Amino acid sequence: MEQLTQDAMPFLSNHSLSFGILFLVLLFWLVFSLYVFAAAFVALVNHANKPCDQPLKYYLLTAFIYLTIPQQVVQNVATPRMPQKTYLVLMRALSIPSALVLGAGLSMVWCSETCSQTNPELFYPARRMIYIQVFTMVATPLLAVASLLGLRILLLNLSSFGAGPGCARAVRALPRVRVGAPELVEEDAAIKACPICLELLSDPGKDMVRTPCGHHFHQGCLATWCSSRLTCPVCRDRIAAPDEREAPHPEGVPAAAPMVEP
Repeated sequence: MEQLTQDAMPFLSNHSLSFGILFLVLLFWLVFSLYVFAAAFVALVNHANKPCDQPLKYYLLTAFIYLTIPQQVVQNVATPRMPQKTYLVLMRALSIPSALVLGAGLSMVWCSETCSQTNPELFYPARRMIYIQVFTMVATPLLAVASLLGLRILLLNLSSFGAGPGCARAVRALPRVRVGAPELVEEDAAIKACPICLELLSDPGKDMVRTPCGHHFHQGCLATWCSSRLTCPVCRDRIAAPDEREAPHPEGVPAAAPMVEP
């Protein structure tokens, strides 16, 4: 990964201010969210017995208990060999109960008529926590998708930072590796990921290739990388000699058409 880091440094340096602002925003949101959750927990402990026209104390209790359930389910069910699509389906299925619980909480704070007067110490912390959960539930998938797309675009276009002779055509001739081959599985039984696009090397719709230095990539990803490079993105060993350029034809003279047998 040393070469990837070196090639990305100019891009990161040119956008250091943007990355710094993004980091500070995410850090602020994390600290603020932790504060809101802590305040709601303290309110549940100290003010649960005060009158409230909505069962907000039961919502908070359910929400705090349920926070750990999805992670435990994933740890017990997910395996290193689980396909990425199956993992995504599992995560979506686990988000359905979360959405139902959150919807119940929203209904409670919107329908409450007297709790804000009879038990404000519980009502307002609970409402802030619910609003934070709603925003997080909506923003997290969008942020995750944007981050993955941005990272993938960055990795697939790192070759533009140091353009030079390439060996993309030679990549097409590298040995192909079938899906499920032992060499695509790590020692801990986890399926290897393409170092360029970060997706698992388990999609039968994509060709996987092995470089002379023993690393594995999606053929298309490596061909894109090698369009202006000759070395492996992981170890910097040379993959192949530069592709031969086609000899230019004299201006105005078309290239000869291939001969066709009658």
